[in-house]
Amino acid sequence: MFKITFILFLGTLLLNSCNGLENNNLVKDKVNSEIDNSFNLNEGNLLKDVNTYDSEGFINALIEIPTGTREKWEVSKKTGQLELNSKKGKPRKIEYLPYPVNYGMIPNTLLPKEEGGDGDPLDIIVIGDPIPKGTVVPCRILGVLKLLDKGEQDDKLIAIRAESQYYDVNNIQELDSAKNDLTKLIEIWFTNYKGPGKMVSQGYGDVSEAMHLLELSIVKN
Repeated sequence: MFKITFILFLGTLLLNSCNGLENNNLVKDKVNSEIDNSFNLNEGNLLKDVNTYDSEGFINALIEIPTGTREKWEVSKKTGQLELNSKKGKPRKIEYLPYPVNYGMIPNTLLPKEEGGDGDPLDIIVIGDPIPKGTVVPCRILGVLKLLDKGEQDDKLIAIRAESQYYDVNNIQELDSAKNDLTKLIEIWFTNYKGPGKMVSQGYGDVSEAMHLLELSIVKN
């Protein structure tokens, strides 16, 4: 039942964006107002030169893959720049339904291997309308989707934008109430987009668990 609902959800998402209430120009205006213009995304190192927190205490999320898209963009650990992932010399696209959420990473973090992680920057899911790739957007954490990828911890923090109309949502349970079991749809997508059995869900953690994971992952300079 949830898989059928998920397909219908994505169809609506691609036509109207995630919440269906804001047109594209308004979305772009909101996103542009949130960008930290003091940092040049084309010249700096996105892994190291962007702070984990902004000046108001929000989490900075660097968007790599916007809602409703399939191209696999990611920040390179070698160059610190946003690059299109390739596979066998061709641009990589997800061979599944498009991303139902904005997907990215948190600057100045690494999920440590000694803690069971994959040694990569901490991933973050930002609920809402499509946000252009390369955008740094301030967010508030609601929880964490706990995943295993080939036995390695590959958790995804769940967040909403600081300017979201759902900013009064405080946790996963309230998000489900506001968005009709959205977290179940997200869980279905992330446990299936690589193929059956590749990603295993261990359920959701609360805000305190998510924040503990974040603090554990922040790179100490």
